[in-house]
Amino acid sequence: MNGFEFEIVNVIIGIVSLGILIFTWIQNRQSNMLRDYEGRLFNALCLLAACESVATMFLTYLEDVDNKVLLAIDAFFQMTDGVLCTVLVLQWLIFLDYVLYHSRDHIRRTYRRAYVPIVICVVIEFLWSLFNVVAPKGMSGNDAVWTMPFSLIGLFIELYYLTASFRLVRIYHKNNVQPAFLKVNLFVWPFVAGYLLLFFTGYEFRILGVTVGILITWFRLKKRGRFLDEATGFYKPGYLPYAEAGQKGRGMEEWSVMVFETDGDAGVLAEVLKAFRPENSALMRSGSGQFLLAGSVREPSELRFIMDSVRDAVAEEEPGIEVRTSWTERNAGESAENYLRRIGVALD
Repeated sequence: MNGFEFEIVNVIIGIVSLGILIFTWIQNRQSNMLRDYEGRLFNALCLLAACESVATMFLTYLEDVDNKVLLAIDAFFQMTDGVLCTVLVLQWLIFLDYVLYHSRDHIRRTYRRAYVPIVICVVIEFLWSLFNVVAPKGMSGNDAVWTMPFSLIGLFIELYYLTASFRLVRIYHKNNVQPAFLKVNLFVWPFVAGYLLLFFTGYEFRILGVTVGILITWFRLKKRGRFLDEATGFYKPGYLPYAEAGQKGRGMEEWSVMVFETDGDAGVLAEVLKAFRPENSALMRSGSGQFLLAGSVREPSELRFIMDSVRDAVAEEEPGIEVRTSWTERNAGESAENYLRRIGVALD
């Protein structure tokens, strides 16, 4: 490998990665699929990857060079590239966590100190680079010497975050019967492939693997978007048959559905339903003022308690709003599609 070839290949990798990210960002803007806090987290993920793509274009190949200024400049871009990659993996973990649980408070509590190991690595790399600047001639002849500490420690941090993402999804599936839509391995395997290509070829394929993983992530969430109501963020009724088909044997085929209808402000009812929804349940919107709460609760007394609580809470919030509630028992072995049709709910 020579310096010119190294730089040209990395520029091509950076341009291709940047192109993939721009395509993904434009598609998301046009579809308006990822919005609010989830959209901001995804945009941050794309922005970090774009910055790393640009940093990749400026990487140079220096070997047996005595000019410490050139080595310092190259080490800066090497370190920037490595830091961005580590932060990118952490951002992916945060994004995944929010997609699964939709809790901003949980994100703030869990990840408020997550950047501390990265900051420590940056400090170590800075001190190591400073040592090489003042070191006797000959100790800094290869730019790998400058970036080795962060490269190794950063790699271990990234592996820790990726392992945490698998653990996060496993816990989700253990406590929830609904589909997660996102598959961690579809992000991790391109990332690992990029690292392997980096190791065997020396070219920065790592960022290309990351951008492919981001693109796959978006397409997976686009599949989820087919079942989301844009106005409320609730699912559409067609979500229930889809979820049951993909989660056979996990209990969703026994879920019952409560129906809530109002001719008043549907937004008030929607907010109350968010507050009163039990664990392992799904909120759906069918029509302008009709909402469905599907879940594992089947006892008539518990169902009546939930419906009465929602009705009372809406009346307390907006006294003039009337909420009509109903529930029809689900027959044994009845499919979600037939059940929804029997209670008069359109699947579209």
